[in-house]
Order: sequence, then structure tokens, then C-alpha cells
Amino acid sequence: MKNVLDFFPTLKKAAFSCIMLSAVTLLLFTSCTTPEQRLNSALAEVNRSLPQQIAPGMNIEMVSIENGIGTWVTYTILVDDEYYDIVEMDNSKEASKADIIRDLRNGDSDVKKFLRLCKKLKYGIAYKYIGAYSAYSFTIYIGSDKL
Repeated sequence: MKNVLDFFPTLKKAAFSCIMLSAVTLLLFTSCTTPEQRLNSALAEVNRSLPQQIAPGMNIEMVSIENGIGTWVTYTILVDDEYYDIVEMDNSKEASKADIIRDLRNGDSDVKKFLRLCKKLKYGIAYKYIGAYSAYSFTIYIGSDKL
């Protein structure tokens, strides 16, 4: 099982890969009439290409809009918890969150367009990690005010 320190670069890469997938797909739907339609169309297109491996031992399974306390573009990621210690990942999520936010803010123009759309809609971004064998899960939430 990988050490938690080995986990940070993988988590950042996985999170950024998820955003890139959505950001590039979003460009295909510039003719949609509302921002919500544009985002929903892009996410539906992304979901047609899933599941997809985004890092060794991590597959993005789906992207969805979830409502609760706020609205979130949620990336559901299945983690091989024989490869990663998912509990340790959960215990380290705040440090990972800060790194993810920094990487997103430094993303390319496609990523920035995607983040601007989320911010305009007041949608945060959530990464939901689920252990493939244990079913243990945790979520990293990044509010729209942090994008």
C-alpha cells in the first residue's frame, strides 16, 4: 500500500485530470443558451467517456451535479484501496485541498473558463473518493468562492 506522502501528487494529478476533462468538453457546447445548459451538456458528454483511469489505482466513474448545502460539480473517483490507504487519504484531505486549489487557479485557459462558469453559477467542485473494496468514502469540497 502506498504511503500517504506518495498520495499527494497522485491526488493533485487526478483532481486536475477531472477538471481538464470537463473544461475541454465545455468548449464543445458554446451554443447552449444558458450557462446551466452548457455545463449539463458538457458533463453529459464527459460521462459518455467514463469510466476512465486518471492515475494508477484511480478511475473517475462519473461527474454529476449534486445539491445539498450548496450545489457541486461532483467527480466520483473509485480508489483501489489495496493500492492506496483511503483512510490515510481522508486524514490528509485538507492539505490536498490547498494544493488542488492552487493548481486549479494556475490552470490553462480552458480550466479557467470552466472555473469561471462554475463560479458564475455558484457551483463548487467536489471530489468524492470511494474505496473499491472497503466502500469507505470521503469528499473534498471546494466552494465556488475558492475557485
